[in-house]
Amino acid sequence: WLSLRTMKRGFDGTEEHMPNAYATGAEEGAQNDTMVLRLLVSNLQVGTIIGKGGANIKGIREMSGCRMQIADMVLGSTERLISVTGSVDGITKAVELMLGVIEEPGSKTSEGGSAALNPGMASEGTGQSHTLKLVLDNNQVGRIIGKGGSAIKQMREESGAFIKVEATPTAEDERIGSVQGVKSAVTIATGLIAAKLITMPKSASQPSKLQKTAMHPSPYAAQPGYPGAPPAMPGYSPYGAPPAGYPGYPPQQSPYGAPPPGAYG
Repeated sequence: WLSLRTMKRGFDGTEEHMPNAYATGAEEGAQNDTMVLRLLVSNLQVGTIIGKGGANIKGIREMSGCRMQIADMVLGSTERLISVTGSVDGITKAVELMLGVIEEPGSKTSEGGSAALNPGMASEGTGQSHTLKLVLDNNQVGRIIGKGGSAIKQMREESGAFIKVEATPTAEDERIGSVQGVKSAVTIATGLIAAKLITMPKSASQPSKLQKTAMHPSPYAAQPGYPGAPPAMPGYSPYGAPPAGYPGYPPQQSPYGAPPPGAYG
């Protein structure tokens, strides 16, 4: 298993950790810290990840040690937000297990059946290509790209995955990063990205209240003009501000402290 440290889990449930050659001193020091990695996953794949009666996601949580929150489905959206909270090793393991269950023969994403979590399948892989989408804020984008693109170039070379960040921000002024490749390459790249992000100051790397899963099920939800946005009340703006001249509503101050019109006769 490739993340900050390689994790090997046997069928007896034991784990063995070995140092990873890619980890820096700062990243090794942050090994036991926790972070949140937000993923955009297609509705079909989310169903496979959850599994029958929630069996798959329960197994992924237990084997990775991560907390996983899946946002409600938003009308008109083809994707759902999955927030994974845990250590770098745990998040890397969770992503590996999610990709493994998607590759499982008979899964909804491959042959229309229903997959069951198979620890052996998680490690072997099938050679199937995957695209993992990450929801990032601007500070996280800067850390992933690095000075002159040096960080993202190094992670591409070390993982064998193609990593890019969309130039156009989402409705919530966030960016979508994507990791493309076979399961092993995507897993390695996820570990490298998480290792970069976990060393960021908490204030710079943690989602705001408006960006958390509980508040916004999807990066595209609850925004005026996007699927899932609540209808505006008649006579009100979409952000809830009363219309001009609303009885009892105090008048707005002039911008930058300028005196109101007619103040000086």
